[in-house]
Amino acid sequence: MVERGYTHFITDVFDGDLHSPYHFHTRVLGFERIGTHQVGELDCRQVRIILLLDLVRAYKRMRARPNRVFHEFTDGLHDAFAALRAAAGA
Repeated sequence: MVERGYTHFITDVFDGDLHSPYHFHTRVLGFERIGTHQVGELDCRQVRIILLLDLVRAYKRMRARPNRVFHEFTDGLHDAFAALRAAAGA
């Protein structure tokens, strides 16, 4: 995504799912909750939580405190992130 110049990533997680990645997405990666919706393509009664990740902001946040997740997600992409940050004026 970064190499293609995308600046944001959006995803849904299910509210109440025991195996939901919600806390990992929000605490570790920096996704922000932007809404919910009741129905989708999957036949599921759980409310879907809509999450948005600003890739540049997430990169800066993780770079400030690098850990294994930061290195796994950004290995080989530092130049692409630099170009993305420059394009975003950050």
